[in-house]
Amino acid sequence: MSAPHGTERSRPRPVAFLDLPRGHGTAIGVVAVALASASLVSLRQSPWLAVVTVALAPVLAAVAVIDLRTHRIPNALTLTAAAVAVLVLGAASVATADGGALLRAVGATAVIGFLYWLLARFTGLGFGDVKLTAVLAFGAGWADWRTVVAFVLLSHLLAAPVAIWFEVRRRRRAVPMGPAFVVGLYLALALTR
Repeated sequence: MSAPHGTERSRPRPVAFLDLPRGHGTAIGVVAVALASASLVSLRQSPWLAVVTVALAPVLAAVAVIDLRTHRIPNALTLTAAAVAVLVLGAASVATADGGALLRAVGATAVIGFLYWLLARFTGLGFGDVKLTAVLAFGAGWADWRTVVAFVLLSHLLAAPVAIWFEVRRRRRAVPMGPAFVVGLYLALALTR
């Protein structure tokens, strides 16, 4: 039985893996090249970290563009990023016999994931953002704790002007945080160590 006309709640359309209108593929390409270029800076920290950030550049570029367009972060992209990060950095920890980096990455994922889960419970932050920050915290944590702190601070500093602009324009929209989280991670990796 359906609800009377006009009282049905509109259900958001699910976002397909790369369901983008024309022109967004180019935007993803440009952002991916920029992120991949920025990844080379992380060679100072670790060649393994550079491999992960270059490999994730197209996926995270898609996350940023899709979040800007739809205010949604597809689980398929988040899970892809998580798989790449865990596989490559897990292999790096075995190859370099550095279990401490892997433990730190898991700890950063747990701490940041929990903090953002709390934020999502009491603010307008979406759970796609929570999952994304947990995945990105894995890479930041593998580097060191200073990178994790820089990642969180830079992400919010990048989102603040957009939030202020929305407030000044009296737009009651949620700020798409995905792009700020992605750029915040790459900046944190470039600026720390």
